[in-house]
This record gives sequence, structure tokens and C-alpha cells, in this order.
Amino acid sequence: MDEKAPKLRFWWFVLAAFAGFGPTAVLFWPLTYTEYLQSNSLILPWVGAIGIASAVVAAFAERAHRSGPGILLLTPWVGVGTILATLGRVAFDVRLDPTSHNLWPFEVVMMLVFSLIPGLFGVLVGRGVGRLLATGKTTE
Repeated sequence: MDEKAPKLRFWWFVLAAFAGFGPTAVLFWPLTYTEYLQSNSLILPWVGAIGIASAVVAAFAERAHRSGPGILLLTPWVGVGTILATLGRVAFDVRLDPTSHNLWPFEVVMMLVFSLIPGLFGVLVGRGVGRLLATGKTTE
């Protein structure tokens, strides 16, 4: 058995985590805490960015490995990335104002749930696209 395959698969999980971490950090970290509380207009772009990033990672992972249902295991890692970005934001804000995030566990769970839905959708779409790319078929 080739020993390089597990290492490559590990990197797909890391990339899936970045699919959640990247959009969360890019959209929410530059905001002040007050802007962050009023950032309802950023929810749809954030959800879309997570879905697109997840689809890209899943498409390339499916094309590279053809692992079938194993690609769905990338979905929770999208949530892990979102949790890490949210915890980073909470830690930064608490350092500036210790009273700012008194309900941070609920904030983390809320971001996790909101990221898993587009993450799953993106992984499913990416899986289909990856299969099309792997087989060389086009949709005409």
C-alpha cells in the first residue's frame, strides 16, 4: 500500500478547515466589535463563500482520490475551521474588553451550525463536479 495516500488525504481535511476558516476570518475579523454585532448583511456572502470554498476543495479531493462517501467527511472540518476563526475573534475581542463576549459558547455553536449547512451543500456539489472531472464527462 502506498504510504503517501494517507498524507494527501490529511491535507484535504486541512484544506476543508481552511474553507471554513478563510471566509470567516476575512469577513468578520476586520470589523470592530460593534460592527461585528451589526453584521447581518455579511451572513449571505459568508454562507456563499463557505459553500464555494467547500465545493472547490471537495471537487479536487474527489478528482484526486475517488473516495466516494469519504468525501462527505470533509464537511465537519469546514465547521472546525469556522470554530477556530470564531474563537480567534472572541479571544482578540476579550483581550480588548473582557465583558464583550459573555455568551461566547453560544456564538461558537451558532457559527458552527451556520457553517455546516453551506459546507455540506458545497461538499455535495463539489463531489459531483469532481466525479464529472474524473470521468471526463461534460453536461450537454
